Amino acid sequence: MPEILRRPFLWKIFNFLITLIITSYLKFSYAEGTRELQPNSTQIPQLTLSYEMPVTSNTGGPFATPVAPPEYRLWVSVAAPTEAVHFGFQKTSTTNIQLVIKDSTGVVVWPSSGTPWSLPTSGAGYIGSWTQAVNGPKVLNPAGYESQVFNPPYAGNFYFEFSWASASGTQDLRYYDITVIDGSGIERRGRVWSKNWRILMSNNNYPFYGQMFPYTNDRIVTQINFNGMAPARFTVACNPTGVSNTGNFLIDRKSVTGNHTYPAYKIFLNNPDVTLFPTGTLGGVDSVKTVNTCDGELSVIMYVNKKGVADIVLQINPLPGVQPEDVNLTDSVYNGDSTVITWNGLDGLGNPVPSGTNIQIEVTYVNGLTHLPLYDVEYSQQGGNNWQGFIVDLVRPAGPKPKVFWDDSNLPGGTVNLT
Repeated sequence: MPEILRRPFLWKIFNFLITLIITSYLKFSYAEGTRELQPNSTQIPQLTLSYEMPVTSNTGGPFATPVAPPEYRLWVSVAAPTEAVHFGFQKTSTTNIQLVIKDSTGVVVWPSSGTPWSLPTSGAGYIGSWTQAVNGPKVLNPAGYESQVFNPPYAGNFYFEFSWASASGTQDLRYYDITVIDGSGIERRGRVWSKNWRILMSNNNYPFYGQMFPYTNDRIVTQINFNGMAPARFTVACNPTGVSNTGNFLIDRKSVTGNHTYPAYKIFLNNPDVTLFPTGTLGGVDSVKTVNTCDGELSVIMYVNKKGVADIVLQINPLPGVQPEDVNLTDSVYNGDSTVITWNGLDGLGNPVPSGTNIQIEVTYVNGLTHLPLYDVEYSQQGGNNWQGFIVDLVRPAGPKPKVFWDDSNLPGGTVNLT
């Protein structure tokens, strides 16, 4: 499979009206896995378990195996030892795939014997069909599957670790479900997450209609509806800067070739359970002022009430939009004290701006900045149909609908949308 150009998309929270997309399929099902990523029975997004290293491997990197770093594991979060984790899978091969569940320190907590459990082809822990997968454990829904059960010894984060004899290559799970049920017998959605999902469609040009929920470090939840992107095999990770984190935001956000990203945010299959993953707040700008020290430099001084990112555009060229002469400055801003962002007096082409020039300054203060660097997506559409793009919405806290941007200027013929 050829190496494909990877494009990072990003979105920011601005002050506009939010529009919520509400899905209604499988309204009475109880499950967390296939139900969210496969809303129909035919186009199957399989979970790819992988030993492939390094994490930047051009085949996709590791996922949910003993070699996978913490960011590349499959996690479930438990709020109390009275909760139970029900789960089941269907593998796509005859390979003996084994499973243990470990706590965050790497100690095996299931099975209690410590002997790995082999994924079955029938009975408890086997999901026989898409219908069973989306209906979840039989204990909640008679139309579901007979689940295996993990009773956690304490609250915390636990990860599913799969292995097989060769300890190499990949194996795929056709159906998968991990459902947390509390002590009152109620399903607790928003508990299953990874920082780097690895998925394989069952056909190269099948569209992916799954939805995912990134949870930023400042506790803002957005929803990504992939809306029919046809990716073949692909990875999903989110972070605050883009393809890398060098400290130069303008460079880090540009698409590049190859598998270059870093997973930073938890990505859930449902809105993260608010009992464990509380809602943050959208900050505000208290004041912005400029100081000209007459040495050719200009300082923009900002006061905000919450840590965020400032995106400043200096309109050197008065024409509408961003022109080559215009300058973009981006930096983190912090509450409790002023943040000073300095411009060196040169335009975007490196020329000194004459004294006395009138410059319009646009300052944007950003919370919940999220980049979506996708790797190895074969197609953006299926069978020549016109793909309409991602649907991105703010879930919580209440606020404006995010804007979506990209910068493909590093790629041959690449386009840029930063407006």
